[in-house]
Amino acid sequence: MPRTRLSYRPYGELRDEPNVIVDGSPTPATTLTLSHWPGVAAPTPELWADLSAEMAFRYLDHPAQLHGPAEAVSVNHFDQDGLSGLFALVEPDAALARRERLEDLAAAGDFAVVRHRDAARASIVISAFSNPTTLKVGPRTVCHSSTARPFVGAKRASLMASSAACAAATIRVRSPMP
Repeated sequence: MPRTRLSYRPYGELRDEPNVIVDGSPTPATTLTLSHWPGVAAPTPELWADLSAEMAFRYLDHPAQLHGPAEAVSVNHFDQDGLSGLFALVEPDAALARRERLEDLAAAGDFAVVRHRDAARASIVISAFSNPTTLKVGPRTVCHSSTARPFVGAKRASLMASSAACAAATIRVRSPMP
């Protein structure tokens, strides 16, 4: 069965348009909510997960099209979990090819837990884009290692210190991820 691709709409522009919400609270016109937020129920138990991005991927695996007439998908805030879930529903084939990395990116953003170091690095850069100062300087500054230090330096230093402590076995990390 071909997967339905939804179109992104900014949360504030949804109005009465039927929609899917990922990683956030539903609007009055929401037909499906894929959010791990407390108090927001999963549409079916098999879609529940610790991350909204995982819920979005489980939805792509689900045989039923539970979103009804919705053609729009949105999120009410900017973070790694919401961004990964949005990408899954807007570009399902491309996202499924990168599922493990996108779920890891979501976990890095919401729980500071990663399986792959690249997910931590991507999370740091995405986090920098949520900073209004970073948005003024643009992606070339943030993505270039010599100019990115003011935006990502402290988080990178923390990642390096944590990685070194794990390598030296001075700490033990138990991951909630399988």
